[in-house]
Amino acid sequence: MRSRPFFLTLFACAVVAVASVYAQDAGAAAEAAFDRGRQLMNDGKYADACAAFQQSWKLDPQIGTRYNIGVCSEKQGKLTTAWAAFREVAQRDTNEGRRKDAARRADALAPRLTKLLVNAATSPSGFSVKVNGNDVTNLLGIETPVDPGDYEVVATAPGFKEWSAKVSATGEGLTVTVAIPPLDRPQPIAPGTPLHSEPGKETTTIAHIEAHDDAPPPPGSSRKSIGEIVVGGGLALVAGGVVAGVMASGKWSDAKKVCGGMTTCASDDLTAQANALGDAARTRANLATGLVAVGVIAIGVGATLWITAPSESSHGIAIAPALSPDGASVTIEGRF
Repeated sequence: MRSRPFFLTLFACAVVAVASVYAQDAGAAAEAAFDRGRQLMNDGKYADACAAFQQSWKLDPQIGTRYNIGVCSEKQGKLTTAWAAFREVAQRDTNEGRRKDAARRADALAPRLTKLLVNAATSPSGFSVKVNGNDVTNLLGIETPVDPGDYEVVATAPGFKEWSAKVSATGEGLTVTVAIPPLDRPQPIAPGTPLHSEPGKETTTIAHIEAHDDAPPPPGSSRKSIGEIVVGGGLALVAGGVVAGVMASGKWSDAKKVCGGMTTCASDDLTAQANALGDAARTRANLATGLVAVGVIAIGVGATLWITAPSESSHGIAIAPALSPDGASVTIEGRF
C-alpha cells in the first residue's frame, strides 16, 4: 500500500507527457487537414473539402476552419449547415473582415433555408419525438432549419404504440410539416393467453445476494483508493493545463513575430497568418484554464474522499435483473 503514491505520481507524469505529445500532434494534424481542405475546395471537390475541414475542426477548433466549413457546405447545397457556420463566425470571430463577410453570407442564406415543422395532436406522459435518431421533443411546433434530404420522424410514449413516418424535406425557402396523430394503445391481451418472450428478451427472476458478515473484507479502503486515484488525475490535469499555457504563450509570441512585434502587419497575408496564430493561442489558453480548474476540483474531491474514508467497510451487493419494454436490464446496488 505504501508504494501507491509512487505509482500515482508515475501515472500523473505519464499522462502529462502523453497530453503534451498529443496536443502537438493534434495541432500539426489539424493544420495538415486544413491545408488539404483548401486544396480540395480549389479543385471543386467540395464534399471532400468539407470532410477535411471537419477533421481539422475536431482536432483543433479554429474559427477560420469554421468559416471554410460554411463555404464548402454552401457549395454542396447544405444551406442550413453553412448558415449555422457563418452565424457562429459572425458572432465569435475577431477578424473584422471575415466576421462581416460571414454575417453577410448568413443573412443571404436565411430566407433560402428549408425548414421542418413537427406538430403533435397529443403529448401523453413520457412522450418523445426523434428525427433521424435525434431527440426533437423540445422543438415541437417550431420551424427548424434543416439541410435538404430524407428524414424519419418517430414518436413514442410508454403504454402506446410507436408511430413513425418518412418525409422528404426539399425546396429552398419551404417549410415541410409533419403532423403526428394521437398515439394508439396496444391491444389488450385476452385472459388465459400464454405469454412468450421475444427473442433476446427472455424472462428472468429477481435474485438478491447479500454478503455474510463473517466474510473477510478486502484489504484497505476502497474509498481511500478512489480518493488517491482522483487526486492523481487532478494533478495530471493541472500539469496538462500548465503545458497548454506554455504552448499558448508560444503561439502568442509567434503571432507577434509575424508582424515584427507590431499590432498591424504590412500585408493581408501576414495579417491572416497572425490572426490564425492568435486563434490558436486563445484556444490553448482556454484549454489551460479549463484543465487547471477541473484539476483543482478533482484534487479537492479526492482529498475529501480519502479523509472521510471509514476505517472498516461493510460490503453488500444486491443484483436485480428486470424486464422492460426495451429488453432485459440489471441493477446492481451495494455498499463499499
